[in-house]
Amino acid sequence: MISKGIIEKIERNDITIKFYKDSSCAHCSGCSGDKKFGSTIKISSPLVENYVLGQEISVEIEDGLIFKLSLITYIFPALFMISGYFVADFLGANEKTSIISCFSFLIISFIFLFFYDKKRIKNYGSDVKIIY
Repeated sequence: MISKGIIEKIERNDITIKFYKDSSCAHCSGCSGDKKFGSTIKISSPLVENYVLGQEISVEIEDGLIFKLSLITYIFPALFMISGYFVADFLGANEKTSIISCFSFLIISFIFLFFYDKKRIKNYGSDVKIIY
């Protein structure tokens, strides 16, 4: 997948890129300024001196990585939630306790995803290629 963005910050070997919104948002001219931007990531690049602030660049992210992150983001919480229900049911809990367990497991999965994202965000440099 190729995304376009603008270099927002350059520090040592790190480049912070603010991406434009994708698909249908990109074709609408209703937004201006910061509203036309979506997510921001920081990547490592040994060639930092080749870039300047405000430069528009294209970034290629491997499709396998996008599939993996989508799977973790959308499927993992659902599976964790269902497993929470069945664990409580297996332990002999009543329906109300099983539902509470179900949502407790969902919250635990969100906490896990929060820390996983914080750890993973530091390693984007190896999965992302900057193409002009």
